[in-house]
Amino acid sequence: FEGAALIGENTRISGQLAWLDAEYDEFIDPRVVLNPALADLHDHVPFSPEFTARIAATHSFNLSSGAMLTLGGDVSYRSETWLSVDNRQELRQGGYALAGLFGTFDSANRNWQLRAGVRNLTDAEYKTDAQEFSSVGNIQTVYYGMPRNWYASFRYNF
Repeated sequence: FEGAALIGENTRISGQLAWLDAEYDEFIDPRVVLNPALADLHDHVPFSPEFTARIAATHSFNLSSGAMLTLGGDVSYRSETWLSVDNRQELRQGGYALAGLFGTFDSANRNWQLRAGVRNLTDAEYKTDAQEFSSVGNIQTVYYGMPRNWYASFRYNF
């Protein structure tokens, strides 16, 4: 589900909400056949959070010069996500939220724009990907999302 609303002339709110009920109809794994104690090895489909959500808002200020200043922010949420086919606890990411803020300045003729902001405002630590090599020394690798980071960009339209 997603939607957007314009409140007045200069404020925009948007949001998304998703629910995913991912499950295997059948997962044939010889290890489970040989060892029934591993029956729950594939209970969760990897990279399939049950819930994701995002809400964002922007407000624009029309300046007397004709230029425009826009301020905005967003918060997103992802529920628990399993990052390995074998549902290894160490390769699981619990639910987490990320927030960001930004500001843009658009020139009066809209030929150029300056934008700056911050992502992962709260400096949350979260896993985004993992790999497991159970047949090669049981190696497990985790990749983390970006820490708090600042950015600035300049755009010119011609």
